[in-house]
Amino acid sequence: MVYALRITRYLFGVNVSSITYEFKASYAFIERNYNIVKRYWAWELVWLVYGIVNSLSVSFIGVGMGALGATAVAEPEHGDLSRHRAPSCGAISR
Repeated sequence: MVYALRITRYLFGVNVSSITYEFKASYAFIERNYNIVKRYWAWELVWLVYGIVNSLSVSFIGVGMGALGATAVAEPEHGDLSRHRAPSCGAISR
């Protein structure tokens, strides 16, 4: 049986074959992401427009409420929690 002599080269104390492997893996990752962006760029545009439209609709609702005469709700005093208490029911006695 013949065994091949494997020569290991080092660069700055690191095995060159491991550097090559990491470079190829990094390139494959970048290439994969590039291909995914090429394939789904239209969907990214759709979701961007969808998010902008939703944000604008909430903003316009707020502006419209002000135009109708709605006012901001005043915060209660520190000790006043009566507004936050659940309504009493006849079946529950306090």
